[in-house]
Amino acid sequence: MDAGAADKKSIGKNLPPRRLSFLWVISLANGLTLILLTFLPSLSLHLSADTATPPRGPLSPSVHDYELQDIHLERIHFASNPPSHPLTFKVDHRQKLWVVDQLKPAINLVQSRIKSGQTSPEKRFQIVIYEDLDGKEGYETARIFIEWTEKHSDLLKPVIFVDEGLVYLGTASGLTVIHDIDQDGKADLKRDLISEAEYVKGHSPLNVTAITKGPFGWIFFTSFDHDLGHLELSPSDSGYPASAIFKCLPDGSSIQKIATGLNHPEDLIFDAYGNLFTSDEGKETTRKPRFIYVTQGADYGYRKPDHQEPKVSPLLTYRSEALPQGMDIQRPFQHIEILPPGRSKQSSSQRFIASVSGKLSKEIHAFSLIMKSGSFQLTKLNQWNLNTSPNEMSLGPDGKLYMTQLINTPDSNQTPGIYKIILPSERHVPSSIHTASILRADLSKKTTTRLIHLFQHPDHRVRTKAQTALVKRGSSTLRALTQAAKDPYNAMSRLHAIWAVGQLSEYDREIAGRNDIQAWLNDLMKDPSSEIRAQAAVLAARMGDASMHRVLVERMKDPSERVRQMAVTAAGKLKLNGVLETVIEFIAAPDNQHPLLQQAAFVAMADACSEDALSTLAVHHNPKVRRSGNLALRRQKSNQTARFINDDSYDIMIEAAQSIHNTPIQNALPQLARLHENRKVWIKKFESENEDTESLSADAIEMLYYVYHANFILGKAEHLKTIVSAAGDQALPGSIRRMCLQWVRSWVSNKTSGDSPDETHNRSASKTILKQAAEEWLTSSDTGQQEIMLGYLEAFGWNEFKPAVASLFRTFNAKPETRASALKLLFHWEPEHIAPYLNEALISNSAFLRKEAVLIQAKMDPTDAVAHWTERLEFGEIKERQEALKELGSLLDRRVDAVLLHWLERALQDKLPSGLSQHLQQAATQRTAPAVKKSLKQWQTANRISPKKQ
Repeated sequence: MDAGAADKKSIGKNLPPRRLSFLWVISLANGLTLILLTFLPSLSLHLSADTATPPRGPLSPSVHDYELQDIHLERIHFASNPPSHPLTFKVDHRQKLWVVDQLKPAINLVQSRIKSGQTSPEKRFQIVIYEDLDGKEGYETARIFIEWTEKHSDLLKPVIFVDEGLVYLGTASGLTVIHDIDQDGKADLKRDLISEAEYVKGHSPLNVTAITKGPFGWIFFTSFDHDLGHLELSPSDSGYPASAIFKCLPDGSSIQKIATGLNHPEDLIFDAYGNLFTSDEGKETTRKPRFIYVTQGADYGYRKPDHQEPKVSPLLTYRSEALPQGMDIQRPFQHIEILPPGRSKQSSSQRFIASVSGKLSKEIHAFSLIMKSGSFQLTKLNQWNLNTSPNEMSLGPDGKLYMTQLINTPDSNQTPGIYKIILPSERHVPSSIHTASILRADLSKKTTTRLIHLFQHPDHRVRTKAQTALVKRGSSTLRALTQAAKDPYNAMSRLHAIWAVGQLSEYDREIAGRNDIQAWLNDLMKDPSSEIRAQAAVLAARMGDASMHRVLVERMKDPSERVRQMAVTAAGKLKLNGVLETVIEFIAAPDNQHPLLQQAAFVAMADACSEDALSTLAVHHNPKVRRSGNLALRRQKSNQTARFINDDSYDIMIEAAQSIHNTPIQNALPQLARLHENRKVWIKKFESENEDTESLSADAIEMLYYVYHANFILGKAEHLKTIVSAAGDQALPGSIRRMCLQWVRSWVSNKTSGDSPDETHNRSASKTILKQAAEEWLTSSDTGQQEIMLGYLEAFGWNEFKPAVASLFRTFNAKPETRASALKLLFHWEPEHIAPYLNEALISNSAFLRKEAVLIQAKMDPTDAVAHWTERLEFGEIKERQEALKELGSLLDRRVDAVLLHWLERALQDKLPSGLSQHLQQAATQRTAPAVKKSLKQWQTANRISPKKQ
C-alpha cells in the first residue's frame, strides 16, 4: 500500500513512492491508541555521494488523527507474573520480551518526597524474561532474570540492551553486563563495567540513559560528564548536569569519551551506514530539542545552568564555529527505531520512527535522514497525536512494533502494560516470517557464503547478526569478507564486510600488517563510491595502518566532504608524519569551512600533535588555525591553552578562557584570573565602538565571568582582594557585581561548594566589602541589587542599616515586593517598633504589600489574626480576599467557623463575590465543626459542586 492522500479511515503520509512500510495509529473506544508497524522486503540501500536536494525552509510536521476499523488489537497476555509497572523492555531475536519492572512502585510517596525535598526511598527492580512457547502470540512462561535495588532512581529509570546472550543494564549508578552462562533464563554472572564508586568516587550518580552497539562491536552509552561537574556552584532542583557519550569494548575495557555537552540524551541509534545519532533537550540558551549527528570529539554546548545568576548562566555555552549543530525538533525523542529502507534502489534517505519524551507527550514521529554536505538533513517529518502516552518501543523480529504505555499520574485510570497491533491482512506477511526465522536461527551452522549473502538482507538486524557470526569464525573468513567488500553490486554487503574486517583486526593485530590487507584497503580508498572511501578511511584508523599515509593525504582533498572528514580524523589517529602541517593546510582550505570538517581537524591535531607543537599556533596568522590550535589544546587539557587568552580576536580569547574555566585546566587558572589587572585594555576588543560598560555585549560579560570566577575558584587572599574590588566596582555590569557579592557572601558565611576557596580567605575583609556596598545597593534603582542586599543584611544581622532599610520601605516608587522585603526585615530586627511602618503598609495602594502587612500583624498578635483576616475578606481586593480565606481555613480558632458560616450563607443566597467560590470551599473543607460541614454540603448540593480532595 502506498501512503498517499487518505480519508478518516486511512493513513496518508508524504512517504516516497513505492515504499512498502506501514505505520498504523488506532484510536479506540476505550481511549487507548496503539501502533502497528509492518514492512515488506526491499532492495539494498544505494551508496552514492549524490543526495536529493532538501526542502527549503524549516520543517513543519503534519499532524493527523486517524481511526481504522480493519485491525486486530492485542494487549499482550502474560500467563504468569505479569509486569506491574513496566518501565522499559526489549524484544530479542527469539521474540522473548525482556521487561524491566518496578516492584510495588509507591508513586504517591515518591512524588511527595521529591516535592518536599526529602530523600526518596530505594526502589526495587527486576528484569523478567517472557517467552511465547506455542507461537500463539501469548506469553506462557516468565523467569525472573535478576533483581536489584536502586538508590538514585527518583527521576531516572533503568535501560537495557540485549545482545547475543549478554544483557547490558544501565542505571543511575553505573553500567553492568550480565551473563546467562547456562542459558537457563537466570543471571549467572554480573559485572560492573563502570560504576559510580570507581568513576566518581561515589559522590554523584552516573545516570546511564541509553545503551547500544556500534558497527565495529563496541558498546556505546550515555552518562553524566563529571569532568564538567565543577560548574555547579550550589545544589539545584532543576537542570541536568551535562551528559557525554562514551564507548567501550564489550568487556568494559578501553572506555573512551566520544562527545559531550548533551542535555539529558535518552537514546542512541546507529543508522545503516554506521553513523551515530542521539536526541536531547537542547542548549540552555535555546532550549530547543535537537536530533544530533554525533561525531568524535564534539561538544554540543550544554552546561548545567548557574541558578545564582540567571543573567550570566545562559551565556556559558561552548561557542566555537567548529561546533556541529543539531537538527532542531519540536520535542526530544525518547526512543528511536530505524526502519528497513524502501523498495526504490535510488533511495538515499533512511526512515526512522520515534516516540517523544515527556510524561504528558502523546506523539510519535516518523522521519527520514538524507546525507548532505558530509552531514545529515532531517526530512519528511510526520507526526501522529495519540490518545495515550507511548513510553518505550521495540521492533520485534516479526516486524511488529511493541510499546509500553506510560502512566502519567498516580490516580490515572490508564492500565500499564505492553501492546502490539496486528493488521489481519498482514498477520502472515511472508517477509516478516522470513526475517523472524533468520533472527531466531543459529547462524553458526550456516556456510560463510550464506552469511555473506545475508549482508544483502533489508533488515539491519539480520545483517548485524550475520556479521557477528562471521567474526566469531576468526580470520578464516577474511578472504570472503574482502571479496564481498569489493562487490560493486551489493552496497550493504560492502559496508558490513568492512566492519567485520575491522572487528577481526582488533582480535588479531597481525591482520593490519598483511600485505594483501593493505593492498585491499588501498583499493577501497580509491573506490568510485564516496561512502566506501569514507568507510575505508575509518577502517585504516582503527587498524592503525600507517602505510595509508599517502592515500589518506589524497583523501583529505577528496571531492566528498564526508570522505575528507573521515580522512583527516584517520590521519590524526595514525599520528602520521607531518600531520600538523597537513591539517593546517586542511583548515585553511576554502572548501573545508563546514563545522564538521573544522571540528574533525582540531580533533586530529589533538590526537596527533604535542602540546609544544600546538602552542606555536598561538601566533599563526590565520585565526581559524589559531582557533583550532586552542580547541586541540583544550581537548588535551593543556596549560598551553593560556597562550590564547590574549589573542587579538576576542572570540578566540573567550574560547581560550572557556577552555581553561570549563575543563578545568587548573594550572592555567592563575593566568586567566590575572586578566582582571588589564581589564580596561582587553575589554576594548569586545566593545570597540562603545565605552559604556553597563551596555557591554554578552560576550564581554561572559569573559568577565570567567575571569572573576577563576579568582573565586583559586580562593587565595590575593584572589579575595580581586573579588572584593570587583564587587564594589561601579564600572562593571550589575550582573557581574552581583556574582562577586554572592561569592564574597559565601566566604563570609562559609557556605561554599566544591569549586569554592580554601580556608585561607579573610572573612573580615569580606564583611567589610559587604557593608561598604550595602548603602549603595539599597539606594540603587536595580531591584535585584536591593533584594540581594536585604537578604545579606538579614542573614548577618547587620541592623545598623535600619535607617537605609526604612528609607527603602518608604520609597513609594519601589516595587511592592521590595518594600515588603524591607518591611519584613524591619519586623525581624525590631518588632516592637514596627507599628508605624505596618500602618503605612496597611493603607498602601498595593494589595501585595497590604497582604504582607496583615501576615506580619497576625504574627504579632495571633489571637487577633481572625479579626485581621476577616477585615481583609470583607473589604479587600479579590486577591486579598482569596488570601484571607486561605489563611482563615488554617487557623486553629473556633471564631473562624462563624466567619465561614456567614460566607457560606451568602453563597447559598447566590451573593458570593466572583472568584471566591473555590477558595471558600477549600477553607470550609479544612474545618471540623459540624455546622460548617453541613452548610458546605448544602451549598455543594444546591450548586452541584464536586467536593475537592484536599
